[in-house]
Amino acid sequence: MPKETRQHKTVSGGWHLMYRLPKGYGQLPSRANIVKGMDSRGRGGWIAFGEGYKLINDAKPALLTVAACEELLRGTNKTVTEVTLEGYDPPSPTEQAVILAKLNKILAAEQLIYWRWHGNTAGLGETGRSRSAMDFSMAHKLSMVGFETNEIIWLLLCQFEHGQCRWMDNGRVALRAAQRCASKAKTNSKELLKNAASIAASFNQPATSEDVEAAMAAALAAMGKR
Repeated sequence: MPKETRQHKTVSGGWHLMYRLPKGYGQLPSRANIVKGMDSRGRGGWIAFGEGYKLINDAKPALLTVAACEELLRGTNKTVTEVTLEGYDPPSPTEQAVILAKLNKILAAEQLIYWRWHGNTAGLGETGRSRSAMDFSMAHKLSMVGFETNEIIWLLLCQFEHGQCRWMDNGRVALRAAQRCASKAKTNSKELLKNAASIAASFNQPATSEDVEAAMAAALAAMGKR
């Protein structure tokens, strides 16, 4: 990969290297842990830049090699789910109390969510232990147990102590990051529930509430192992 390209240093001490894509590779997917500690962001992915981030090299983004593009495509699902950012309407004090009561009930019942809420990174890979990764992990778990996008955004911005959004100096950047985490988590959970219904249909049976609950429990268990 060309090393002389635009580079940013991140809040957590990592690096962003920016590249242009060769013709025919404009739809590269995002991919995690290509090699230890290295992820890519393509169509459907995003990176942050603003307060706390530093421009290290303002060179024009270099052209990524075809070989690197092919490696990114290898072993990945080329079907990308588009994520539309949902708006945010800050909850009133009364609504906040309801959200917190709902959260406390979930924390008392779901051990995996309790651990993650209190900063436990057990089960996450080394590259998944950053504050931004914790925000997404928390958003995903909350989505799976029925929290709405607006509720998740507020919790990430105002309550979750172990994520990145809660501590960003720039409120606009923090809001956008929380919106992305919450919107992507809701999109993923909808896909999971759709898959549960599809599996039930393959046995010529309607998906029941028990099927959905079983799928959610399996997903939570899998996330805990990862």
